[in-house]
Amino acid sequence: MVDRQQIVEHEKAVSPLSHKEINEADERSSTSAKVVHEAIRMEGTEELERPTSSIVWSGVAAGLTMGCSMLGQGLLEGGLPDAPWRGLVASFGYSLGFLFVTMGRQQLFTETTLTVMLPVLHKTHGVRDVARYWALVFAANIVATLLFAAAASIPHLFKPEAVATAISKRLTIPTIGIGSGAACDGQVLVLHDLLDIRPDSDFLPKFVKQFAHIGEAMREGVSAYANEVRSRSYPAPEHTYAIDPDQLSAFEIAVEAGAGGDNVLADW
Repeated sequence: MVDRQQIVEHEKAVSPLSHKEINEADERSSTSAKVVHEAIRMEGTEELERPTSSIVWSGVAAGLTMGCSMLGQGLLEGGLPDAPWRGLVASFGYSLGFLFVTMGRQQLFTETTLTVMLPVLHKTHGVRDVARYWALVFAANIVATLLFAAAASIPHLFKPEAVATAISKRLTIPTIGIGSGAACDGQVLVLHDLLDIRPDSDFLPKFVKQFAHIGEAMREGVSAYANEVRSRSYPAPEHTYAIDPDQLSAFEIAVEAGAGGDNVLADW
């Protein structure tokens, strides 16, 4: 095996860097497994000795931040065109929550919380300390998740299309939307809105699209019908069924007989 010190001395002789810079490079690149192990152990010790309030607030922040995963995937799914690759690209949005949690060094109950086991293995802390830490992180994560879910249910707090997309992706039953975007499995629209069969009004909900305009024609038709009925111009002879004269005469006789108290009309 080549002696590392010999390599360092050789670099000092041929490298344009100063001896100090070469020594610094050597220190940064030659970290041993023992040093890495000790660094992780110290980090675990620091986490176990954090105050309860610090752990809880960090866990709450992590739980809320993980909501970005749902929103990120929902926004991408709703904003991308309906193409075969949309689901693949939108799935990258799910990593946003984990990215933000890691960058913020927040406490999320995942494999990152395993660092606290090293102090226990070194017998500087006990199992009770780890149980306390894990319980606080897990409880804070769950509470924050419920808070985010409650916030997501508030109308107009988040973009409905993003929420509907995220929900539809995770449910096995169909979702029906009205103004919540095309990611829902089905859509509902009131027939009167769809065909413009509605009273004259300037208000039109944003989710309404009128596929035909038959309301005015219907109103004109009903108005014309009512006017002709009132004026007795409808029904005209061409709209009336004829009756045989002999049958009409017999019917009239039966009516007269019925008016006199006989039950002839019933037998007619």
